[in-house]
Amino acid sequence: MDLETIQSMWEKDSKMDPDNLHSESLNIPTLHAKYYDLYNNISLLRKKAEQQRKNIRHERYEYFSGKADPDVYIKDPFPKKIRDKETMQKYLDADEKLSGVSLKIEYYEVMMKYLEEILKMLSQRTYRANTQPNGSSCGSASTRPCSGRRTKEMRSGSGRTPIAIKSR
Repeated sequence: MDLETIQSMWEKDSKMDPDNLHSESLNIPTLHAKYYDLYNNISLLRKKAEQQRKNIRHERYEYFSGKADPDVYIKDPFPKKIRDKETMQKYLDADEKLSGVSLKIEYYEVMMKYLEEILKMLSQRTYRANTQPNGSSCGSASTRPCSGRRTKEMRSGSGRTPIAIKSR
């Protein structure tokens, strides 16, 4: 799974049909579960990559300090033995193996951030579906009370006016 695939999936799933808000609101839990599963999977992949980075960093530290197995130096010779911390950090920062895993972790973090934003939008989608001005939702010009609410008659002048009150 890559970021572009998630973006194209969200492009399709983010569209709401204003004429069919009821089924759109019923679809929210399914979409939330779909993107939350993706979020969890990417999170686990990131943790796995972080462990890989720790292992590679240890391996490369031993390699650059001259403490690695002698067979390693036969395959890939390194003529120096680095002793000071500052020089070691420079070599580790420039190491291709370590950089590759670090970039992978950053990519996973971008994907997770994107998925977090999708999950926030899905959490707000119920509110948006209920406040769409199509005549069938709360706050519209509809004469029916909103579901989950009761009406109370209140005298105003000479006639009675129904107003919606939140039920407890």
